[in-house]
Amino acid sequence: MKLLKLHIESGDQSGGILDDFSINFHRPEKSNKNIDPICFVGVNGSGKSQVLQVIAEIFYYLDRHFCKFHPSKVDTNLVFEIEYLIQHNSQAKHVRIKRIAPKKNIKISILQNDQEVPVSDTDDIEELLPRKIIGYTSGGNETLSVPFLTLQRYLYKFSDLSQALSPM
Repeated sequence: MKLLKLHIESGDQSGGILDDFSINFHRPEKSNKNIDPICFVGVNGSGKSQVLQVIAEIFYYLDRHFCKFHPSKVDTNLVFEIEYLIQHNSQAKHVRIKRIAPKKNIKISILQNDQEVPVSDTDDIEELLPRKIIGYTSGGNETLSVPFLTLQRYLYKFSDLSQALSPM
């Protein structure tokens, strides 16, 4: 997955510091084959970790909303739009996901030739979501993992390790 854009309209994360926040990570027309890292550099307290935390919350919310193995309708009050490129059937797909108001449905579309093609089939949506999200923060800031702790406990419950460590 390659992030292209993020817009946070509103939410109660970080005391509203990210309300009406937009960032362009990459241009969609850039080659998907080059290494093109993104680095956030700034003074402490400038919001770097909050941006990463919101991205993690968005994808956690989407994963829990659409996943088949353990669907759970967690909610968020984030109103957002996110765009990214993802490989799907050996092609790069330009995905746009919008949530226009709290407690409203999510609109997922693929952008093709400057046209939005809505996607509503759950199987298709699941294929357009990233399989893994990897994030890193430095220092004592461990807020990125918080949304995923419940999911980790659920997966552990069904793992071989859980069976090996349980008392007989």
